[in-house]
Amino acid sequence: MSDGNEYLTSDRTENMRIEYGLVCSYHATAISWRFSILGFYMAATGLILSADSIPHAGILLAVLSLAMFMVDVRNRIAFHELIRRAGEIADILGTNSEHSRSAIDAGFHNRSTRIRILFFNISVSPEGVIAKLASHSLAIDIMILCVFAYGIFVTVR
Repeated sequence: MSDGNEYLTSDRTENMRIEYGLVCSYHATAISWRFSILGFYMAATGLILSADSIPHAGILLAVLSLAMFMVDVRNRIAFHELIRRAGEIADILGTNSEHSRSAIDAGFHNRSTRIRILFFNISVSPEGVIAKLASHSLAIDIMILCVFAYGIFVTVR
């Protein structure tokens, strides 16, 4: 059975390369939006915590945290869809899929790296625990959970 690659004309190939470039560009832009939204969330949290006159500040913090979490989950879905589409395009073009996907995916694909944390030089492999824990999503989840828990604590106190 044919995989359809023999039907790729030079125009279609060029269009697929352009789409791949746009997918990579959109992925980078979406990451920027994600951290801009996170910055607004942290600023709003700081304003709520610094204002003594806001009634039911804990409830407001909890609701704001839930809303931020929902926005971030939606962003994660979009990221995975972009990565999936980039992989499809790489497969269609017949390029090395893992290498092409790593161009858009910020994960640790098939490479080991050394990072410095405080005074320690640590080697991080793609399968290692540190590689799995060192993610933006986990850091965002922890921040949101802490603010949410504090909001609930302030409310029931």
